[in-house]
Amino acid sequence: MPASWMRLGRLGLGALLLVAVAASVALAFESPVYALVVPGLLIGGGMLSAMSRFPLGQLCGVMVLFGVTARLKEGLQVEEVVYAVYYLSYLGSWFATRLWVYRERVFDTPLDIALGLFLAYMTASLGLTVLFGGSLSLARGDWIALSAFAFYFPIKEACARYRWGPWVVIGIVIYLGLFSFIRNLLTFSAAIQDAEYAWQIARGRVPMNEMLLFVPALGCLGFAARASGWTTRIVLTGGFALFSVGVILTQWRAYYVDLAFGVMLFVLLLEWRGRGRLVVLVGLSGLLGMGLGYLLFPGAMELIVVGIFDRILSIGTASTADVSLLNRFLESRSAWELIKQNPIAGYGIGTTFGFFDTIYNATWVKSYIHNGYLLLWFKFGVVGLLLVLFAWARAILAAHRVWRRREIADWERTLGLTVAIILISLIPSHFVSAPFTTSDTVLTFALLMGTAAGLAKRVGDPSAAPTATDGTREAGGRAPRADAA
Repeated sequence: MPASWMRLGRLGLGALLLVAVAASVALAFESPVYALVVPGLLIGGGMLSAMSRFPLGQLCGVMVLFGVTARLKEGLQVEEVVYAVYYLSYLGSWFATRLWVYRERVFDTPLDIALGLFLAYMTASLGLTVLFGGSLSLARGDWIALSAFAFYFPIKEACARYRWGPWVVIGIVIYLGLFSFIRNLLTFSAAIQDAEYAWQIARGRVPMNEMLLFVPALGCLGFAARASGWTTRIVLTGGFALFSVGVILTQWRAYYVDLAFGVMLFVLLLEWRGRGRLVVLVGLSGLLGMGLGYLLFPGAMELIVVGIFDRILSIGTASTADVSLLNRFLESRSAWELIKQNPIAGYGIGTTFGFFDTIYNATWVKSYIHNGYLLLWFKFGVVGLLLVLFAWARAILAAHRVWRRREIADWERTLGLTVAIILISLIPSHFVSAPFTTSDTVLTFALLMGTAAGLAKRVGDPSAAPTATDGTREAGGRAPRADAA
C-alpha cells in the first residue's frame, strides 16, 4: 500500500477521533449522561465486530440485550430503542443472507411455512387495523411483540446446523431465566421493605417474565430426572427450585397449574426408575426452595408462605369466587361477540374492544384479552389462530419424535422430551392469560419451537445438517455437515 494512502488513513482516523471527542463535549453540556453516547456507540460497534467473528455471536448478543429490556416499564426506554434497532437489523440480515446470498430454503417444513405465513398475515393485518379504526401506536406494539416469532428460524438453524447450537440455546434460556429471577427478586425485596402492613407482604408479587422463569424451571427438572450422576442431579434440582421460586413469586396461578401439569407429564412419560427419581428430586427442590426463601427473607418468610398457599388454595374456587377471574370471563365474552361478527379475517393488530369492568364499575377499552386463543382469533381471525395452533402442535410432535429415537445421544432425547412437555404444559395458562402481547412470551415460544424443529432436523436427516462450527459453507450455499466440525 502506498505511503500516501497510509498517511491519508491516519488523518481520517484522527479526524474521526476529534469529531467523536467534540461530540462528547457538546453532548456533555446538555447532560452528563449524554456524554456517554459516543463512547457507548464506539464500544458497542467494537463488541458487534467481535461477536461477528463467531457463527452464533450476533444471536447471543441480541438475546443478551433482550434480557435487559424484557421488563414492564412505562414509556419508551433508550435500551429498548437500541434493542429494536439491533434485533431488526439482525433478523433482516439473517433472512437476506439465507434467501439471496446462500440461496437456502428457509421455509422447507410445514412448521416453517405456518410461522412464515403467520408473520406475513400479522403484518398485512395492518390494513384491517386501519379499516376498523384501530390504533397505529398499539399496532406498533403488537407488531414488535409478535415479530419475535421470527427468531424461530435462526434458533432452528442453530440447533440443526451447529454442533454446540442446542447448548447455546440452552445457555440463552438459562441466562434469560437468571436475569429475570434476579431482577424480579430485587423488585420483590424492595416491595417487601416498603410494605407497611402484613397483608402487603402476603400479597406481594412481581407479575413479570413468567415464561422466562417457567421454561428453565421445567428444563432443569427434566435434565435432573435423566442425569447419570447425583452431583449433576442435585445441581439441576437446585436450578429447578430457584426458577420455581421465581415462578411462585409472580403469583400467577395459571403458571402454578402449568408447573404442576409439567411435573405430572414427566411422571407419565419417564420410565419407572426415572419416575421414582423425579419424586425424590421434586421433594428435595421443595426443601431447597424453602431454605432459599428463609435465607433471602428471614423476617417475612412466614407471611410470604401464607400468601402463596392462600393463592394456591384459591385455584379451586377461582371460577366462582375470584372477582378478577370472573372479570376475565366477561372480557372474553365481549371479545367473543365481536369474533362472531368477523370470524375469518379478524380485526388486525392494534384494535381494541370494550367491556364492563366489574372491579372498577366502568367500561374498559383495551387491546388485549386474558385468553391467548381468543386474542389470536380476535386480532387475526381463524386464519391466524389455526396457523399458530398448527405450528404449536407440529413443534410438540417434532420434539416428541426426537425423544422416541433410541439411537441418538441421550442429551438430545432428554432435550426433545423436555421441550415437548414444556410446550404441552403451557396449554392451560393460555385460557386465562395474554401471552401473545409481550415480546418475552412470544420469544419463549420461538425458542421452544425453533429448538424442537432444529433437533428434529439434526437427528432425523444427518446428511442435511448443513453447517460447521466455524460457519464456513460449501460452494452453492450449502455448508458441511455439523459432525464435520
